[in-house]
Amino acid sequence: MGVLDGKSAIVTGSARGIGRATAELLVAQGAQVLINDLDGDIAEQAAGEIAGETAVFAGDLTDEAIAVHNEFGPRMPAVNSAMHVYPVNGACHDVAADATAWGHRDAKYATVIAGMWPDPADNDKNIRWVRDYYAALAPHSLSGGYVNFASGDDQAKVHDNFGASYARLARVKREYDPGNLFHLCQNITPA
Repeated sequence: MGVLDGKSAIVTGSARGIGRATAELLVAQGAQVLINDLDGDIAEQAAGEIAGETAVFAGDLTDEAIAVHNEFGPRMPAVNSAMHVYPVNGACHDVAADATAWGHRDAKYATVIAGMWPDPADNDKNIRWVRDYYAALAPHSLSGGYVNFASGDDQAKVHDNFGASYARLARVKREYDPGNLFHLCQNITPA
């Protein structure tokens, strides 16, 4: 039995090179690994060659959401960029949505589109890829997202990001930070 028995992992670029070596180590420790690559044939081949439990796609994502990933994944403009799908499962569903700051306990997945590139000359095409990908995925997603994954330009989404907890958190903010000293990142405005 490995230390990762019963766990799942998604390794980007896991059909070859460092990504494949990482996938093989995770499988050796008992994890189920999602194998992916820009070349689907190579991903299928790697999934067949790696001894252990692997998958080319996992979960109960809708066909429409999968189609969006299939459209935008191959168009990734920089090798540094990535898209992650994290399962939201386990004990987090045992807590009421209004019991903590995080109000999206009905979510099954948290998706992150990470646009990263080294050359500022490529800003326009990379930013456009992230925004277009997000816009295409949004109709197949819950409103809001996980605040720790939000970027600086996501301030307009703060209310949705905190969901049902926002109003309560705004009252707490009014009581403990009425001057809005802590106003960076995903700011909750005092009620």
